[in-house]
Parts: sequence; C-alpha cells; structure tokens
Amino acid sequence: MIIKEIHIDSFGMFSDFSLSLADGLNIIEGKNETGKSTLGMFIKFIFYGLDTKEREKYIPWGRNSAGGYMVIRHGDKNYTVRRQIILLQKGVKEEVYVTDTETGTIVFKDKPVHEIFTSVDEKVFSNTVYVGQINGSFVEGAKLSDAVENILFSADEMINTSKALKRLDELRCSLLYKNKKGGKIYELGGKIAELEIRLSKTRQDNVRVFDLEDKIRQSKQKKEDNIKSISDISAKLDEYDAYSQIERKQRSDEASQAAVAAKQTYDAVLTENTKNGFFPDTKYVADLYSLQNDINRKRTELTEAEEELKNAEKDLSVYSESAEIIDKINAHGGRSAVEEKVASLKKKYKNIRIAGFIFLILIIGIFFLVAASKVKKQLSEYLEEFGCEDSEQLESILSELNEQEQSITHCRMSIENAASRCESIRTDIAKAEQAIYDQTGKFEALTQITDSSVEDVAKKAEKAMQDVNCAKQEFEKSYTAAQALIRETAHISIDEMRSRIKGKLRASELEGFDVNEQKRRLDFLQRATESLNEKILQLEKEYSSLCATVEDPSAISDELLSLRTQYGECVSEYKACVLAYETLENASRTLRDGISPKLAKLSGGFMEKLSGGKYCSIGIDSEYGIYFTESGTSRHVSAFSSGTEDLAYICLRFALTDILYRNGKPPMIFDDTFAHIDDGRLENIIALLSAMGKAGKLQTIVLSCHKRERSIAMSCPETNIIRMES
Repeated sequence: MIIKEIHIDSFGMFSDFSLSLADGLNIIEGKNETGKSTLGMFIKFIFYGLDTKEREKYIPWGRNSAGGYMVIRHGDKNYTVRRQIILLQKGVKEEVYVTDTETGTIVFKDKPVHEIFTSVDEKVFSNTVYVGQINGSFVEGAKLSDAVENILFSADEMINTSKALKRLDELRCSLLYKNKKGGKIYELGGKIAELEIRLSKTRQDNVRVFDLEDKIRQSKQKKEDNIKSISDISAKLDEYDAYSQIERKQRSDEASQAAVAAKQTYDAVLTENTKNGFFPDTKYVADLYSLQNDINRKRTELTEAEEELKNAEKDLSVYSESAEIIDKINAHGGRSAVEEKVASLKKKYKNIRIAGFIFLILIIGIFFLVAASKVKKQLSEYLEEFGCEDSEQLESILSELNEQEQSITHCRMSIENAASRCESIRTDIAKAEQAIYDQTGKFEALTQITDSSVEDVAKKAEKAMQDVNCAKQEFEKSYTAAQALIRETAHISIDEMRSRIKGKLRASELEGFDVNEQKRRLDFLQRATESLNEKILQLEKEYSSLCATVEDPSAISDELLSLRTQYGECVSEYKACVLAYETLENASRTLRDGISPKLAKLSGGFMEKLSGGKYCSIGIDSEYGIYFTESGTSRHVSAFSSGTEDLAYICLRFALTDILYRNGKPPMIFDDTFAHIDDGRLENIIALLSAMGKAGKLQTIVLSCHKRERSIAMSCPETNIIRMES
C-alpha cells in the first residue's frame, strides 16, 4: 500500500492543506508546533477515525467538522479514501467512503477502511508501523520485553497476557461449571427445553405470516407507484411530443422568414454593386489585368527604346567632328567631288602661276600672277571649310574619314530606328490608356492610370462579385432549408398541439428531457406491473391458506425468545471465552517455541544493518527479554545506551511489520523517533529506508523537527523532502 496524496480540509491546525508523497522515503521537516504530529495523526484518522478525546483535540476551534482525504495505491489500483466527522446538536455524524480514483465510483461500501488497506485494528497499527517518540526500553510504561510479547499476542503493547488468561477463566466458570451441572447456561437450558419443541412450528408459521403480509403490502404499494409513474411518464411523453411539433412548426416559419430576408439582402447587395446598369464578371477583371499588363509592357519597351536612342546618340557624339566634316563633304557633292575640286584648283593655280612666270617679262605676266593669287585664295578658303590649311591635310582627313564613315552611318541609322520605335510605342501606349479608361469607366472611372489605381478597380470588382456571390449562396441555402421544413411540417396544427399540453412537463424539464430513456422506463414499468399482479395473486392465496391453520404464539414466543436470546448470548460468550483462552494459551506457547526465533532473526538482520555490523544478532528469551551478542558475549538490552535501546526497538518494529502484515505493508510513520540515535546510525537508518523504498518494499514517512534527517537523506536518491512552515 502506498499513500500518494494527502489533502486536509480541516484537522487540528490544518485547513485546505495538500501534500504529495513519494513511493519510498519521505522526510517531512518542520519546527515544533508546525503540525508534523498532527499530519501523522491525520493518516491514522483516515483509517480508524477519532475517539471522543481525540475529537476535542483535532476538530478545529470554531468549526463543527474535521476531515479530508488520501489517495492510496493498493494493489494495481488507485483509491481516494475520504473521512469526515461532523458534530451535530445531538451526537456525531461520520462520513466515510472509498472511491475508485479512475472511474469515480464508490467501492467497498460495507467494509471498514482499515480492513481494506491495513487488515489490522487501530491498536495493532499504532504499535507497529506508527512509531512515536521513544524513551529507552519503555513503551507507554511497559518494558520492551513485555511489549514484544503483548504485541504478538494482542497487537497491543499495554495488554498483559497472563492477566487476560485469568479473567477469561473466571468468566468461563460463571457461565458453566467444569462438571456441566451449574452456571447460567445450565439454568437457561432447562427452561428452554420445555418450550422449544412446542414453539418451533408455531414460530416458523408466524414468521411466514408476517413475511407474507409485508410482501403483499410492499407489492401493492410498488404496483400503485408504478401505475402513477406510468401515467405521469405517458403524459410527459405526449406533452413533449406536442412541444416538439410546435417547435418544428416555429422553426419552419423562422426558416421562411430567414429565406425572405436572405433574398432581400442578395437583391440589395446586387443593386449596391451594379454601376450604371453594369455588373462586373471574371472576364471584366481579367481584361483589366490584361490591359494593365499590356500597358506596363509597352512602357517597359518605351524605356528600352529611349535608352537605345540615348546610347546611339552617345555613340555618335564620339564622331561629332568627323560627322560635321562628312556632312560638309556631302554638301559639296561628296568625297570625289571635293577631291576633284581641290585637284582642279591646285592644277589651275599651278598652270596660271607657270603662265605668270612665263609671261612675267610681259605686262600680261602680272595678270597671270594676280589670277594665280586669286585661285590660291579660293583654294585656301575651300580648304578652310574643312578645317584644313593645305591639300595634304585634307587628304589626310579624308583618309581617316574613310575608316569612321561606316561607324557614323551605323550610329545615324540606329538613332533613326530608335526614334521611330519610340514614337510607335508612344502611340500604342496612348491607345492602351484609352482602352483602360474605357474599360474601367464601365464600373468606376479613373482620373489617372497607375498600377495601384487599376488594381483598386479590379479588386473592387472582385469584392463586388464575392459579396454578391456570398449573398446569393446564403439565399439559396436558406431557401432550400426553408422548403424542406415547410414540406415536413405542412400537416402540423399549432392549435391542435397546444390543446395536448396539460402542464405535466415543466418548461425547465424540456431541455434535459431524454425521450428514449423515458420510453425505456415506461416499458419497464408496464412489464414490472404485470409481474406484480401475478405475484400479489400468489402471495394472497398462500396468506389465506396459512392464516386458517396458524396458532397464536405470542405468549410462548415472547418468553422463549427472551430465554433463547439470553441462552445464545451466554453460550456465545462461553465459547468465545474457551476459544480465546485456548488460543491465547497456545499462542503463548507457539510464540516461545516458533515465532520468537523468527522475530529474533528478523530483528537481528535489521540491527546488523543499522548498527553498521557492530551487533550481529538479537536474542529474545522465553520472557521476551532482548539481548545482544558482542565479541562472543551476550548482554541484556538494558546494559546499552538509550540510543541502542531505541535502535533495537526500531528493528523490532520492522520485524513485527514483516510478521503481522502478510497482505501488504502499510507505510511506516516515524514521528520524531530518532532523537537519541547518533549520526552514524541515523545514516544507516535513512539508507535502509531509502533502499526499501527504492525496491518497492516499504513506504516511509519521517516527521522531524531536526535538520539531520534531511541533511543525511540528500545523498540518497529518490528521497522526497518536504519542509513545513510555521
């Protein structure tokens, strides 16, 4: 058994307090008055409750109740065990129940909690796994040796076996002498024998008469209850059907109204989004995007053409001077014409000059020289037009122009083509813009064409189509639903349905009314009533027959009942005394012969671990005295320190737990138990508790006001340390 969770509603100083525990070692540390002992007491309270004195202590001041719950793993299931004590004006009310944590259902209804989980009574629990503060070898005033014997006999360290045997023998003799000729049982037996035979049959018949009367009464009452329930359920089913029909008719009317409203909405949305008699469609939107893409493409082409023109003009600028000279040459008839003219002027000048020199002796020679001078000037002026000082320079330029003329011609053709292309594209853009103005003007006119403005018109058109389509779909959906309801409810008359309502079914019951469940219940009640009719008929027949023959046993029965009750009580008490005496006597003998060695062996094994191997064995003599073997010498426990006595007592508790709890050990609770234990042995105790917890053998809860347990346990894996604040 493992305690997984503790929740205290109110108990002692605790209110609304929760705690989760590990499967193995749990150390709960807190200063004095922080509620550690109260927490341990709460665990015992969940299993066993509180006596009158404990109630005064643990029911909080100013409140009339104490209680809470624990979540326990027992076997392979988790259970929630809740217990609450409530003080009433007269007496005390105690509520205890166990639920399956997974399903939430109540289980073990008629079984005490401690029988489910510990299988021992409160005294056994308190004197084995519930370990309080220890003083040497004494436990509640009894020596340790007496405590061992008594707890094995009676699970109570305070009950003395020899005294119990003496009291049992005295009680047995008062009930029946050993020679069987006296005592209370003997006297009662004689009186009972006289009446027993006569009353036997009469008593049986009388019991049967009363039994039949009760069964007949119960059956008739059950039949009346069934008939009333049948009538009530039938009326409610009829009213529920009427309500349902009215509701269906109302839903049909509401659906019709909703369809009309949806049609009006559709018409309004369509009208709102129709401009000048035009409503856009997907082609209209596609055309807008197509025109916009076309004009964007043309604008891109124009940019490219303008860039091409700019580049051609830039290329031509490189040859600006050469181009100017070529233009002048072309203006003078071309290269050949210029060359011919220069050659002609040069020849003319040469001829005239020669003639001048020839005729120099003559006056006419002067004329030729003047003419030659004019021709030379004419040649110089002609050459200056081309930026040349002489014909040789012109010939050099013409030679260079021969290489550049083809490039200049190519540049000029590129400029011409690019300019022509720009003009053509501008014309196409103008046409495309006009087309966009025309197209957008059908739905929404534009003042300026941009990517965003055309896209806005397209998006508005798409939004308009979407709004209208949604409104249309909503209308069609509402219309279809309304038509279906109208066909289904055409036969229903609300007035007729209202006339069927008699007020049997309240309005608050309508929402949670389970028709199928009510019909199943009605069928069950009808069949049960038929069975009751047959049962009543058979019981009444048997009752009439028995009443005609039965004898009145009242006088004999009263006397005999009293005598037999006394006799039975005395016999039971006598047998219990004999059995208890024999059992206790045999147990005492068996303990000394068999259990004591086992108990000594188990205790010794624990003692060896906890003392670090110093004490290898514990002996328990016939009087249950404890002694240790050290260095080959046996010494009684009283010869050792109080810490060693405490350690021996703890080991004895471990051993008793192994012996007494055969069907699963409950958690061991140590409430400030280790005060006299030194640090070394405490380390061994903590290590042992941790190991047993890790192996799944034992859950332990150590309540301590010291920090030693926590400090030592820090080195042990999987230790759950909880600090309680004041």
